[in-house]
Amino acid sequence: YERHAGITVVWRQYFSALWLTYFGGAAIAGVLVLMTVARVVDVTTLSLILPLLFILHVTSRAAIDRVQAQVDHLTQIASYAAALRSTTDAVIVTDSSGRISLMNRAAEDLTGWTEADAAGRPVDDVFHVEAVAGGDPLRRGDGELREARLVGRDRSTRPIEHMESTIRGELDAAIGTIKTFRDISARKAIDA
Repeated sequence: YERHAGITVVWRQYFSALWLTYFGGAAIAGVLVLMTVARVVDVTTLSLILPLLFILHVTSRAAIDRVQAQVDHLTQIASYAAALRSTTDAVIVTDSSGRISLMNRAAEDLTGWTEADAAGRPVDDVFHVEAVAGGDPLRRGDGELREARLVGRDRSTRPIEHMESTIRGELDAAIGTIKTFRDISARKAIDA
């Protein structure tokens, strides 16, 4: 209910792996109730219960392993986010639709946008660059360092170097992008 998702979606994502556990637990409970009512405990009833206990153990162990894998994955994502937030280069991460999902302090300083204001916006609204002579900085390509002029929220411009890389999921499908950039005003002033 809190996730605002349909019951079938939540069931499939969180509980479908446990259906055998539920079935095994219910079957064991049924057998135990019958044994209690009949006041019969013999080899036959134990031979019925032991396979069910084994199935229950295996499926509950698989469910626990799955939950542990999800916790490990979320921990890994949190550590990546912490690393991106603490780097001195400006970083903007987008989702698969090109909307901003993470922005570190350096990116806030260079663009003039706060992460709270930028979250969910199309990346081109926040990371607006203009071409510089001698290159094609607006061409999209993974891992290619380019120069451009960044237009800040206050319409001021500054020279930057930037790179964009595609973030790929488990099945090698694009799930977002990561843009890294830095102010090169001091270097340009020294060169001049």
